[in-house]
This record gives sequence, structure tokens and C-alpha cells, in this order.
Amino acid sequence: MLTKNFYIKPRRAKFGLRTRVQVLRTKKEDTRKKLDKAFGKVDGKKRMVTAAIWSENEYNLPKGHAYTVMDWDGKMLRIRNPWGTNRAPKPEGKQLRAVDKNTDPYRTGNFAMTLDEFYDVFSEICYEE
Repeated sequence: MLTKNFYIKPRRAKFGLRTRVQVLRTKKEDTRKKLDKAFGKVDGKKRMVTAAIWSENEYNLPKGHAYTVMDWDGKMLRIRNPWGTNRAPKPEGKQLRAVDKNTDPYRTGNFAMTLDEFYDVFSEICYEE
């Protein structure tokens, strides 16, 4: 898979922190390592992670939209739609996986995906450094 690295110039955010964000489309093993680092498994510091969809997908998630990656446990990504809800799936489409048994991913906007599913749907992932 082709690897592209884009660097956004560090800037002072409204809350006074300097951040550098790296947008990547990488090999899955490299993504696993970056997720481990982003969620504090390497140095104990959690960082912000977002992802974007740029094309139609089987889950009926809107293209041209960004999501927050809330957690990574080594197998599953917990993802949140900032709109708070997700569109209903198409009859022939795939269903979103609930984060836990008592929540509806279409009403709460929170859902879980494996890294393979994530790669099928999302086009970009951004990490705070």
C-alpha cells in the first residue's frame, strides 16, 4: 500500500498548546504502532486521533466527514461521530457494531470497528504528536 505523509505546520491552538498533526495512509502494522503510541501504550500520554471518510462505503457513513477515534484496545477502534447519530444502513449494507450491548450505534453515534474494517471505510487518520 502506498504511504503518504503530510505535515501540518505547528501552530498555537486556542487553548495554548502547540501541536503537530500527521495525516497518514500507511501499512496496517505501522498504523497499529501509531495507535498504540496515540493511546498511551508506549509513553502513557494520550493524544487526539481523528479519521475522515472520502468515499461511499458499505456502512452508509457520510463521505467528506471527520470522526473522533476514542479508543484502541489492540483489536478494536472505538469511533464517535461528532454529529451524535449515524444514518441508518442501506438494506444491502453492513451494520455498525455497538460499543457495548446496551447502546445503539445509530442513536448514540458511537461504534466499534476492527482495523481491517476501518481500512475498508476510512481514507485518512490524523494523530496529534
